Amino acid sequence: MDPGIGFAKDATHSFEVLARCHEFADLGRPVVVGPSRKSFLARPIKRASLVADIEWPTGAAVAAAVLAGVHIVRVHAVREMAQVVRVADEIRKYHREP
Repeated sequence: MDPGIGFAKDATHSFEVLARCHEFADLGRPVVVGPSRKSFLARPIKRASLVADIEWPTGAAVAAAVLAGVHIVRVHAVREMAQVVRVADEIRKYHREP
């Protein structure tokens, strides 16, 4: 399942979808998101959506997605984002339900 971050949505919609990925994950189907270099990531940093400006925000979006239970992330900077995924996945292992 791909909620389509960035497609036909404004920045607010994309951030909300990203924040609520756990709801998609709770459906029991694999979830994939592709936040890599999407222009909505430029809004909080108040920069143009140049690739150099949004690599770090992409890492934050990838980490948030993994922590929310997303199974697959589509990215451009594979080596760097693989590190982000590994760390976020390790953190997720220690998550405890209230």
